[in-house]
Amino acid sequence: MAHKYKLTYLGVRGRGESTMMLLAAHGEEYEDYRVDLDKAQEETRKSPQGTLPYLTIDGNTTVAQWMAINRYFAREFSMYGQTNLEALFIDEIVDTCVTLLEQAEKASAIRDENKKKEAVKTFTHEIAHKYLRFLESSIVSRVGEKETGFAVGSKLSLADIMIFNVIETGRLEGELVEYPRVTVSREKVLENERIAMWLKIRP
Repeated sequence: MAHKYKLTYLGVRGRGESTMMLLAAHGEEYEDYRVDLDKAQEETRKSPQGTLPYLTIDGNTTVAQWMAINRYFAREFSMYGQTNLEALFIDEIVDTCVTLLEQAEKASAIRDENKKKEAVKTFTHEIAHKYLRFLESSIVSRVGEKETGFAVGSKLSLADIMIFNVIETGRLEGELVEYPRVTVSREKVLENERIAMWLKIRP
């Protein structure tokens, strides 16, 4: 029996994008419910943990924690590796992306414009490269005799989605010269026809 999904999120691009990319890659139908910033506090009361995004399943079950939601869909859509070992490799990359994303959010959340500008500069040119090196190293260490271009294994996975998401959210497209495997992983996401179409029409 197919489930009915509703994803509730702010009307801005951020963490929820990775979930919607997973849904797009699978061609899954769902309700994309966007919340205006001035109504966000009211909407969080409906979330089990008072956070956005949250997922509603079949109209009555709500789940918070965006990465729990991502991992659920990745498993449902066979985008979590073909073996437990591949799933472990995916988790290594995903957790690195989450840490990098948190660093990007921390810099962009600073209210003082001068301090924010300096923090974003430090993030982009120093902090981000530390984690991009980690990602590049993880991908390189898993590449076997048959290189596919994907971060893990021979097909698109949550790892590739998260790499794309953190690069976009952190505005790191111009920082990838030293990281060819990360670059190719990002390009593999763009090669997915369903995701490419969704990226063109997303809010």
